[in-house]
Amino acid sequence: MKKMKINKYYLLLKYWWETIDLTKYEKSIFNREIISFNQQLFRLKDKKIRIGAYGKSGVGKSSVLNSLLKKEIFKTDIINGSTKEIKAEELTLKDQTLKSIELLDSPGFDFCNIKFTDKIYSRINHSDLILFVVAGDINRNEVSKISSFIKDGKKIIILLNKIDLLKENELKEIIENIKFKLPKDLNIPIIINHENNLKNYITKTINQYGEILLILNSLQLADKLFLRIKEQRLKRRQKLAQSTIG
Repeated sequence: MKKMKINKYYLLLKYWWETIDLTKYEKSIFNREIISFNQQLFRLKDKKIRIGAYGKSGVGKSSVLNSLLKKEIFKTDIINGSTKEIKAEELTLKDQTLKSIELLDSPGFDFCNIKFTDKIYSRINHSDLILFVVAGDINRNEVSKISSFIKDGKKIIILLNKIDLLKENELKEIIENIKFKLPKDLNIPIIINHENNLKNYITKTINQYGEILLILNSLQLADKLFLRIKEQRLKRRQKLAQSTIG
């Protein structure tokens, strides 16, 4: 799997997409999926991996991304919910196969003043890697979101943030509680945001698995789009057959 070549998979997916003959109706109803797939195809070509930060309001998503960038790019505030929409920033990589990281900052999924929450979730869900930020033990809503990402085949890192005031035994208990609530058959990393823990882990992950994550996510999006088109065409044939019989 590590011998995968991005250019090879880009050309294969590009050729597959160019050979699909879509009707105007199909282009219309699958417009959002088509745009997402084409954006992923461009990222595959440009060797740009996308990491999306997701979590409740006030867990420190923007601050975490700023620490990776070493710049105050994403807006932070004492008041929860300072991020109102998806924002992106690119981080150039040196001496690596991949050329850059697109970091996505997102509003807290529990913030009631946010519009188009489904679109925000969808865009994060199209990330190659999801950084799920928490500030303590996870609640039912957080477990539900994590489960949805897992169901869609996403790769997740759980980042435990804002732990400065916690004692060692308290931190250990929180980590054990989180592990207990996660699927037992999946080894979901739980990283403590302390000093350079996150940066080192992200760097190591991209070095080892960055290409694979980018390729797999591209293949997953292509597969989902193909299945949606196939299901729609099957329904239309069934409807036509039924009307003919009638």
